[in-house]
Amino acid sequence: MNQADLGKAIGVTFQQVQKYERGYNRVSASKLWQCAAALGVGIHYFYPVADTPFETADLVSPPPMPHAREMSRLYAALDDGAQRLVLDLARELSRD
Repeated sequence: MNQADLGKAIGVTFQQVQKYERGYNRVSASKLWQCAAALGVGIHYFYPVADTPFETADLVSPPPMPHAREMSRLYAALDDGAQRLVLDLARELSRD
């Protein structure tokens, strides 16, 4: 995936992706989560595990979500009003 494609998927320009990559701008937690979804990896992908007092098995990754990448890309392309509608729909559908 190139910088332009990643930018589209997370709702920023490719120039902004370059600034993130070079460290000129910080990446917010929500943008990092969107990047992970767009790239099809877990959020832990961006955090290398060093020698720590806990086991790697203690790291909890979200369950596989086969449609997360496409959903993230499509959601990012929506205007604010449509995003709210999608969020409301997801809340309704997720209720027990």
